[in-house]
Amino acid sequence: MSNLNRIRRAGRVMSGLCLTIIFVLPLGLALIWVNLDSLGPEFIAQVSHAARIDTLGVGTLILGFAISMIPVSMLIYGLVQLRRLFCLYGAGQIFSNLHAVYLRRFALASILSVFLQILSGSLLSVLLTFQNPPGTRQLTVSITSDHLGTVFLGSVLLVIAWIMVEGSKMAEDNAQIV
Repeated sequence: MSNLNRIRRAGRVMSGLCLTIIFVLPLGLALIWVNLDSLGPEFIAQVSHAARIDTLGVGTLILGFAISMIPVSMLIYGLVQLRRLFCLYGAGQIFSNLHAVYLRRFALASILSVFLQILSGSLLSVLLTFQNPPGTRQLTVSITSDHLGTVFLGSVLLVIAWIMVEGSKMAEDNAQIV
């Protein structure tokens, strides 16, 4: 099997994987919010230790789901861009300016999703402790090593995308010299 065929196959597999994740992310999040009492204690503990699941009404749960979908929506946008990149590979297109555009969009979406995770986590901490008695309500801001790692990885991908744009310009210039 040639390298191009392997790249095509890998591109198709990764494209399918991206599509699967695009659908599973919101469904999984909805499942957590619908079954918050059994699936959500660890999820809630990451946001606020003062949140009491037993006091949350349906409206609060719906709003909580909507708030948690904010960073997930950005991730989905990034995965759509990544899927487009892998579809190009699946079609046997290996190098163009469009590859760099999709990679750049994915990298930016990854970085933005981190900031949206921090914001949504803070909003959720307020929402989930709002029914608590005064003095036990919380506003938390949490930055983890996972956040820092994702920002770093997104930054690396941004630099790679920038280099790819320059490389495609050089390849285009060289093709015109012939």
